[in-house]
Parts: sequence; C-alpha cells; structure tokens
Amino acid sequence: MFGWYLLSALVAYALCSLAMARQAYGIQRTVLITRSGRSHEGRTYAEQFRSYDQEHALALALLIGLVWPLSLPVYLASHFCKWAITANPPLTRREHRERARAAAERTRELEQALGLAQTGGLALPSSRTTP
Repeated sequence: MFGWYLLSALVAYALCSLAMARQAYGIQRTVLITRSGRSHEGRTYAEQFRSYDQEHALALALLIGLVWPLSLPVYLASHFCKWAITANPPLTRREHRERARAAAERTRELEQALGLAQTGGLALPSSRTTP
C-alpha cells in the first residue's frame, strides 16, 4: 500500500515538474526573442533563438522544473506582489491634465457630430425638422 502512495507522489512530482518547466521555458523563450537585437543572416528571431539560446532556456527550465516546490511559490508570490503594487496607482498631475485634455477633445468631437457646437447649446426639439 505504501508503494502506491510513493508511486503516486513521484508521478505527481514529475507532472508538476514538467508543467513548471514548460511554463518557465515559455517565459524564457518569449523574453529572449523579444529582447534579441538585429536578426542575423536574414533569419527570423525564432530561428535565431533555436540556434543560439534554446539550450540555455531549456537548461534553466529543467532546473526550475526540478525545484518547483520552491520556484512555484516564488513565481506566484512575484505575480501577486506585481499585481498588488501596480494595481491602481494614484494619477500624477500630468496624467490628470492628459485625461482632462482628452475628455475635452472628445466632448468637442461629440458636440460637432451632434451639431451642438454651432448653436452654442442644446438644440430644442421644436427647432428640428421631422422627416
């Protein structure tokens, strides 16, 4: 009976290791492709990644996958901290001015589209012609 528990635990550990390694590989691949400089020899960035950086990303992903009991909580904690810190920061004066300017511009556009800008106010229903 103990053997089945041990086997189940090893299978679960292996599956979690593979899932964590896949996640880490995807993150590393994305980072390395987006941060790469110029494409050499007319190759795409993905081909360049496969030629030069894939082994490094794979090794790091396997290492992270093997120590997933440590890396998973750190990964989740970092995402929670990022969300908690950057969720809703107070606006700066410049952002307030930009939003006010954008709102005023949008109001002008809507007034022009509705024909309110020429009359200087709201058009009365009796002044409209009905088709």
